[in-house]
Amino acid sequence: MAKSFHTVSAIVRGRWLLNKSWANDHLPLISALLKGDRVDFTAGKTSARVEQNPDGSYWMLAAHGSSGFQVSSYKQFSDAPKGSVAVIPIVGPILKYGDICSAGSIDYADWVKEAAESQNIAAIILKIDSPGGMVDGTQTLVDAIKAAASEKPVVAFVDDGMMASAAMWIGSSAQEIYASQKTDCAGSIGVYTSIIDFKGYWESEGLKIHDIYAPESTEKNLGYKNALEGDYKLIETELSFIAQQFISAVKTNRTGKITSEEIFKGAMYPADQAITLGLIDGIKSFEQTVLRASELAYNKNPNNSTSKSSHSMFGNKLKAISELKGIAAADITQEQLDQANQALADNEITAVTLVNNSTIAALEKKAADAEAALKNEQDAFKAFKLERGATSAASVGKTTTEAAPGEQDPNEKYLTDADREARAAFEKSKQ
Repeated sequence: MAKSFHTVSAIVRGRWLLNKSWANDHLPLISALLKGDRVDFTAGKTSARVEQNPDGSYWMLAAHGSSGFQVSSYKQFSDAPKGSVAVIPIVGPILKYGDICSAGSIDYADWVKEAAESQNIAAIILKIDSPGGMVDGTQTLVDAIKAAASEKPVVAFVDDGMMASAAMWIGSSAQEIYASQKTDCAGSIGVYTSIIDFKGYWESEGLKIHDIYAPESTEKNLGYKNALEGDYKLIETELSFIAQQFISAVKTNRTGKITSEEIFKGAMYPADQAITLGLIDGIKSFEQTVLRASELAYNKNPNNSTSKSSHSMFGNKLKAISELKGIAAADITQEQLDQANQALADNEITAVTLVNNSTIAALEKKAADAEAALKNEQDAFKAFKLERGATSAASVGKTTTEAAPGEQDPNEKYLTDADREARAAFEKSKQ
């Protein structure tokens, strides 16, 4: 019941980065809470709601074999196989401290930090379906995500739903964002608050409340007091500051991708439009997103055995080639090269063949020997021509030498029938 108090308190006092239509749909629930009616917070909850299970175990995608993955749970991230991809679902309205059977932004931040610090986790996926949540706690989670992203890839995935307001702020902190369906929505980059005037309600209950302030406290709760009287300027100034921080964060997080300033007015956009505007990077299935996260992990540190196993475990078609990376050339066996070349052939890559250094050295020696043999033949031919009447080395290569008038060419006897036919054709061409 203690955590339910946090929910009620957040509703009546909190500043929200939340999709308004979602909030309006839940007004009956809020009304019941404020009236003190019994509300079952656990109805409809499933174990997938929270990344950490009641028994303290974690859900993650773990490396099992070379052609796929499976969801497994472990007591600690350190218990998972190397190359695992941690999945942290961020579902529903985001409170700072969470509630019964749900986690808050502080919990999510702790899990992100743990995943980032684990040597067995190659990448992190934020699996998001949320209308947003409280301002309080959002920056703490964002900071944790950005710190994690400096160590290993963090990818956001909109799980057949929405990524709105605070969830958009959180998701934009990931390196890449993918929606699962064209019907998914992203955006709602804006800030608002709701102020409830209880005076009429309490008076109907027979209670009259008098707020009394110290003479020195002229500005205490001034924005709230003014708002109850219809003057919203101070509250709007406060909200404007938060909105500016929100907008600045998304601009920074999506640098080079945002194509229109219109997205900062608070609208929501379906997936295709969100891609065009630069809010998200594309549409992928969850399996494809896992593949992308593992690819990013491999690209970030290809020599790391953890990221290498993560890259190859998801059906890498050129696994035999990727496994050669980081191995000294002298240590690569012919069997490994044969397997790598077979992988190239299987993928119809016929313009490339992998060979080891000794093969290259043998080919280079063969080429050098052939060049030397050719030079020897050329030298022998020059000697042959000189021996048979050439007057100098400079004249070697000529088919004839100059003969005195009325004398027969001394080299005539060395000409073949083919030489004579070629000469006749040449003489005829000059006529």
